[in-house]
Amino acid sequence: MGDRPNSTVSIPDPPRAIPRWFFLRRMRAMFFGGIIFTAVGILFGVTCLVLCVRRTRHARMLLTYGAGAEAEVVRKQRVSYIHFGSKSPYDVYYRFHDHYGQEVIGRDRTYHYAWAEALNPGDKVGVVYNPQSSAANVLWLHGDKEPLEATRMSFRLG
Repeated sequence: MGDRPNSTVSIPDPPRAIPRWFFLRRMRAMFFGGIIFTAVGILFGVTCLVLCVRRTRHARMLLTYGAGAEAEVVRKQRVSYIHFGSKSPYDVYYRFHDHYGQEVIGRDRTYHYAWAEALNPGDKVGVVYNPQSSAANVLWLHGDKEPLEATRMSFRLG
């Protein structure tokens, strides 16, 4: 250090230890973030479950207490964003007349691939609908006409 007299060398401060409150705050954030993330996932799952149960109950009510009609297939559409292996379900669009004589256009999704692939516009299918609101309707057993005839007879008798 000979060139300059009275020169001082500055030594940097040693690194400080990370304070304890930093770890506590971080652990708390991770804990509550995990709780919130889990709660959102559970809420999403419960919502999906409730919607599926309601839809199933709605279809069961129609199939139990609904009126039967014969419908004409308007078109079918493959639902390409849903896959079960190499298969996809079909949305079947159909037209029928309710017991007031009004024309109703309906749509139902079917996972009966062979039956849906064989459908063509103009084919006849069985439909069950709510007599008070014919907009609520479903396909009847994917083209089986015997239950449709039994339903018509039960409404005539009852």
